[in-house]
Amino acid sequence: MFCHLNYQINKKLHRDYYFQNCQKAVNHTVKKDGKVLYEHEHWQLLFNIDELVNPIINDLGLDGMDIWPRYSYIQPNNKLNSHIDVDRIVGINFNLMDDRQPSLNMPGQNIYYEACLADVGSVMHSVEMSSDYRLVLKLAIREPWKKVFDAVENSGYLDHETTYAILPNYKNYVSKSSSFYEYVE
Repeated sequence: MFCHLNYQINKKLHRDYYFQNCQKAVNHTVKKDGKVLYEHEHWQLLFNIDELVNPIINDLGLDGMDIWPRYSYIQPNNKLNSHIDVDRIVGINFNLMDDRQPSLNMPGQNIYYEACLADVGSVMHSVEMSSDYRLVLKLAIREPWKKVFDAVENSGYLDHETTYAILPNYKNYVSKSSSFYEYVE
């Protein structure tokens, strides 16, 4: 599931912060049971940015949720193959590039966005190769889809018109990962 958002962030502030601190970024590593499954050397993450994103979290009505914000940078000429996020997150992504929009490939669609809400924890998705870098601010939310969707919808930042144009049945979506969270909680 994918929903467009009509929330705008200060791209320059976030992009500048990333590039001024990119030496602190780490390679994206996927672990399970303490073992490294794989490491992406072309995909870096920068964490510890809570002070910068807390106003965004507040605006979107996500206060009190389990959120791990990060900048996500993919080097030019690289892609991410189809996958479901291991930790079953719901993601909110914000484009930090001025001259182009990133895309997210979901079943049957390659969707370009400025800001989006996506159920990357239960829907296969990928990122196509680009000759340019890809930089997004990502809120990785470890909460049930419905809880996050309802909060963002109630905040008034869900772009119903644009989302409806690509997914007319989006309001009736039920995440496959919902039972995972209900069991864990």
